[in-house]
Amino acid sequence: MGQRFKVDMVQDKGTAYYLIRDLSDYSSPDMVNRFLVHQTTAGKSPNTAKAKAFAISYYMTYLDTKGMAQADVLQLPFAEQLEHFHGFLVWLKAGLHKENSKPTGNATCNTYLRSVFSLYDFVALQYKMEALKITGEEQRSLYNSTSKSMEEILRDFYGRPIRSVRSLQKARSRNWYLWQKI
Repeated sequence: MGQRFKVDMVQDKGTAYYLIRDLSDYSSPDMVNRFLVHQTTAGKSPNTAKAKAFAISYYMTYLDTKGMAQADVLQLPFAEQLEHFHGFLVWLKAGLHKENSKPTGNATCNTYLRSVFSLYDFVALQYKMEALKITGEEQRSLYNSTSKSMEEILRDFYGRPIRSVRSLQKARSRNWYLWQKI
């Protein structure tokens, strides 16, 4: 399976910008690329901007395999959003995000997930759209020009922080029963 989304580097006046291109029609996803340009203009290191671009391109590939768009995820109820991102982590962990890839470690999966959450936070603030339900407003990561951030935490059904793939899997199994019962 070929990758539908490709990360390109564009130079402008000595500054490197990382952008994502859709290879099916050679378009550029506007909201995503505005976020990636913002990463560079906000003073993030080029390596950070590049890593976020690749993480988001993997997420866009995952959405494509599910036949979903970013806006569709915002419309999902809390339990389904949690299930969606759990599926993304499982997909990453299995190494399905790259051709001929080995399984991905938990720390890398969590880094990719934080990048995706940063994208959704940016979109919610920039376009005055609904935020993800699984990231509480008080926990959203907002970066300023000095690159300081608040900790970004995904919380389980009981409000406990989820900080790893394993905790997300535990929360999913523990809460799935409750969601079915309610």
